[in-house]
Amino acid sequence: MPTTSHCPWHQPRPFALPVLGAGVDGERQAATAAILKRLAAGPGVKALVLFGSRARGTAAAGSDLDLLLITREAQLEGQALQQAWRQYYQQLRDLPLPVDLVVMGWEEADRMAGSRWHVVSLAAREGVVLHATE
Repeated sequence: MPTTSHCPWHQPRPFALPVLGAGVDGERQAATAAILKRLAAGPGVKALVLFGSRARGTAAAGSDLDLLLITREAQLEGQALQQAWRQYYQQLRDLPLPVDLVVMGWEEADRMAGSRWHVVSLAAREGVVLHATE
């Protein structure tokens, strides 16, 4: 699997969730960490990246979690992408915060990380890698 310098999710790291900030007390932080850790440990998950206001530390009390889930599959398209998104989103149903989830294969994520206009480029520049495997 080629690595790209602008893709921080290629550096393996164990799961760690930063303090999520406004509106997330200790109990909600712990519940969120447990759910995301379980999601990140799934066999199809290459990396899980937090981006947006919660990653930047600028979240308001009602801010959502913006998550990029990168799969071990190189590409996901059509029905496979829809099925993967539903499967992963279902695992987040008990989160105590609203969530926006982007799911894509590692090859497409690497390509989109170099785009100025795609949300994945924001995740590559400003995101916090919560978990990544080789």
